[in-house]
Amino acid sequence: MKPFNKTKLLKPIDDNFKLEDMIQDDENNISFYIPIYFNPDLYFENINVATSDNADYINLYLIYNINNDAIKLEIMYNNLFDEIYCDFSIDVELDEVNQNYLRKILFEKQEFIEQLWITMEDIPMNPETEELEVDYSSFKIGTLKKDIWEWFNKHHKKGINYLLNEFE
Repeated sequence: MKPFNKTKLLKPIDDNFKLEDMIQDDENNISFYIPIYFNPDLYFENINVATSDNADYINLYLIYNINNDAIKLEIMYNNLFDEIYCDFSIDVELDEVNQNYLRKILFEKQEFIEQLWITMEDIPMNPETEELEVDYSSFKIGTLKKDIWEWFNKHHKKGINYLLNEFE
């Protein structure tokens, strides 16, 4: 079963489906922009996005929550044409097959985990207790280094030893 085969809206072709522009927010979410290749006017009634009459656009994001290891998709409608209407977002309901597909795409390439690992270098940790002294990503003040390393070991294909040796 191909991912998203139940809807006309999202039918990514594996070669084109990619995650870009990682952004981490304050709520333990990491968002990735997903380039979309469809004409939204064919699927959304009366929005007229793909016309010369307005400059609205639609973005698609994969949002990964580090705390609960959850994945969701969000469609963001950016309204630049009509001052009366605001931007809005819609969460895409995902079945288990599509969640697994997106998880595979997310963790297939390890760059975002490696980026998190590299940025952790500048996070102060108490040398005696090995606890975080500030919040880092989803890890709160007081989190043990051991717990952080376990998360990285679980989610990086090559494990913590690779990260320790490769990114010293």
